[in-house]
Amino acid sequence: GGDVDADRIAMFSGGAWSSLGGPGTGLDSTVHIIKVVDDTLYAGGLFDDAGGDPDGDHIAQFGLSVTPTSTVTTVEECNSRNTGVSGGVFNLKCAWLDIPANAIPAGTDANANTCRLTVKDSGSASDYGYSINETVWDLRLVCDGQQVTQLAAPITICVKPSDGSNANKALFHRHNDAGAFNTLPDALGRAGWVCGSTSRLSLFLAGQFLLPNTGFAPDTQTVLDVQPENLSYANTSMMLNIPQLGLSESIVGVPHSPAGWDVTWLGDDAGYLAGTAFPTWAGNTALTGHVWNADGRPGIFHGLDELQHGDQFTIEAWGQTFVYEVRDTGLVSPRNLGVLEHSEYDMVTLITCESFSEFTEDYRHRRVVTAVLVAVR
Repeated sequence: GGDVDADRIAMFSGGAWSSLGGPGTGLDSTVHIIKVVDDTLYAGGLFDDAGGDPDGDHIAQFGLSVTPTSTVTTVEECNSRNTGVSGGVFNLKCAWLDIPANAIPAGTDANANTCRLTVKDSGSASDYGYSINETVWDLRLVCDGQQVTQLAAPITICVKPSDGSNANKALFHRHNDAGAFNTLPDALGRAGWVCGSTSRLSLFLAGQFLLPNTGFAPDTQTVLDVQPENLSYANTSMMLNIPQLGLSESIVGVPHSPAGWDVTWLGDDAGYLAGTAFPTWAGNTALTGHVWNADGRPGIFHGLDELQHGDQFTIEAWGQTFVYEVRDTGLVSPRNLGVLEHSEYDMVTLITCESFSEFTEDYRHRRVVTAVLVAVR
């Protein structure tokens, strides 16, 4: 009569998919879950065959035709069976992975059933000392009954950010109980997710990649918590001297954590942002300092906006003095990471906060001063 077939729900039995509840089949067509995952509707249930034997939980895509998703056990889990030695692309609810065949360590049994990939919720980033709302994922690969942590080649891992946006984010990982999370190299993977490349399986989470917040409220005393060990700064034995600001202060290394570069406890030190070029080496070195300190006093970079083209400052390191000359100064958004782009030459980017908002109790802009190496004495 010209009717269009309605969407169907299918069952899995003995390796084949067929419509549920056909006339005279005697099959249990109870559907236990209907769920949308990334804009796709899935139906799943515990289906019994005609003899009453359960086939277990299975999932099929709900649409005009049956599309079995054989790599998923249920939509509530993040497991992918039978990764085998051939690897492949695994599109799970909580993670997307591209595992090339040469990543599986040599000597693994060639039987595809001997390798199993699991991705489990391992708590919130706040459980690990980071003030962001992201889930920590524990990725494991078990082959021949043994957990594999070191792969023979890099794989690509992508996780879905909690706010749905991958802008200004990076993938971080921590191996076993090794303290802080570290940034992974960027990689191409699932669109809209946060991706990275690694050859070690461990804990993963999507973290922020923003310019640091380098100031407290002006003329206000702020009580600071004790600095966590995983956010401690590294001594560098280097000094930053800016004559125009009357500044001569130590440079400390600020780790890049999933919550960004946390410079809360810099005090009167200058902070080198780890991940940018090491000071005095070729590349773009980012140094930051407070515009206002927690005790309500002006910070070491309070007058950074007064530096002009041609002004000079120095970094003292290893018995030498490196002289830098200002080339540009201006205001940028906290999300403007372009100021950290790599350079073939030795340059320094000085960063602090500017334009405090009483309404948001935060700084709207970052003052950025760029300078290039002109002499070594």
